[in-house]
Amino acid sequence: MTRAPALRCAEARARGSCYRSHEGTVSRGMRSALIFVITSLGVVQSAACSDDEPPVAIGHEWAVPLGTRSIAALALDGANRTTVLTTDRTSLSGPMLSPRILQFDGEGNALWDRVFPDVHGDAGDMDVMPDGSAIVITGWAIDSLDFGLGPAAVEPGIETRYVARLDASGAPQWVHVIEGAAAADAVAFDAAGTAYVGGARLSTEMDHHAMMLVAAIGADGSAGWEQQIGSGPGGAWALSAAIAPDGGVVIAGRYNGPTDLGTGMLPAPMAPFFEAVLVARFTAAGELQWTLGLAGATDRSNVLLNDLCLDASGAALVLIDAWEGSVVIPGGPSDQSGKILVKVAPTGEVVWAASMSANDGTARTGATAIACDASGSAVGGGITVPAGAADLGDAWRGEVDASGAAVWTETDPAPGQQIITLVSVDRAGAMYAVGSTDGTLQIAETSIAAGQFLARLLHE
Repeated sequence: MTRAPALRCAEARARGSCYRSHEGTVSRGMRSALIFVITSLGVVQSAACSDDEPPVAIGHEWAVPLGTRSIAALALDGANRTTVLTTDRTSLSGPMLSPRILQFDGEGNALWDRVFPDVHGDAGDMDVMPDGSAIVITGWAIDSLDFGLGPAAVEPGIETRYVARLDASGAPQWVHVIEGAAAADAVAFDAAGTAYVGGARLSTEMDHHAMMLVAAIGADGSAGWEQQIGSGPGGAWALSAAIAPDGGVVIAGRYNGPTDLGTGMLPAPMAPFFEAVLVARFTAAGELQWTLGLAGATDRSNVLLNDLCLDASGAALVLIDAWEGSVVIPGGPSDQSGKILVKVAPTGEVVWAASMSANDGTARTGATAIACDASGSAVGGGITVPAGAADLGDAWRGEVDASGAAVWTETDPAPGQQIITLVSVDRAGAMYAVGSTDGTLQIAETSIAAGQFLARLLHE
């Protein structure tokens, strides 16, 4: 819902937060919306504002409007180039979707933009080599799968899962079809350029039971090892992948019933059809090392995966959503709810669990995405939603340090609803975020009308 700028302060007062302007901008030291301390119920600060104040300018370094396209993935290389994977509608006369990749330099200037109209389907995940020399994406196609290298074989009317590698300019190098895969939702590069793909394949022996699929594909597109695992009445899917410093492959995903991935039964969700979160680690050669399940504590608990990143030691930071009920943390608190960040050691033990949400009765705050920085902290982005106002919300950001303690939180007030959905962080600690607004958001010199945006955000 789009609102006129004249409603900004009225909305702010109704939501319990105001902003102050300074020469048309609002600096971080001056902003004071609903700021929540992650590990407590929250603290509300306020500042006076008037209806004749200028539009909110958040004071971030830069922003780029991305229109209304669907954003699938965000990646940052060592030169702070941001690459965005989207799905675009390429036919005005029908529902044709195709992957599109855009790249921007460290100042937000467009470098290149490639769309692949002969790939008919949706984009999945993406990773970029640290030096920016290659890009790998996943997705599915139906009826046509041609990145310009010649059509790949597809079965009519059936979704074909693929992995594609592109060079630094976005030109395709190869396409690899994952035969029989029902999902290919995760991908990550290792230092040698091997792509590790996570998804699912339907078992032909267990009444089309979904088994977690993890596969290695060489830098030249050749098939490497493959693991298809999962037994029991539940199904399992890999949704996110990351590569540890020693080359190990960490997978996070979901399962929806009693499931054994090869190291023993995971704790089952407490109700049929409810989901739980899995974490697993493989060696670079494909050997399964351990698995971990994070399931609900009650028959009303649905536990969902939001994001995964690894710190410099290879420990996994897993962001889960347990707003619907609560979750059991092995070796940790027995009953937690909300958005929870779980740190898992490289050996599979839970190190700590910390809240990345707050609900004090006036607003509910929660992270939706995280990135690990050089210090081992997790920097997150999400939304703050006022109580009783489902169509309003402000973009929220925060940090949890390597010990699980809250470091800072910030909220960016603006009319309408804003949310940060994808984040990455550079070596200096700056956040690169993809988000959306259904109102009008002013970031630095850029006005973002209803749609998606990419921004470089600083914390002071």
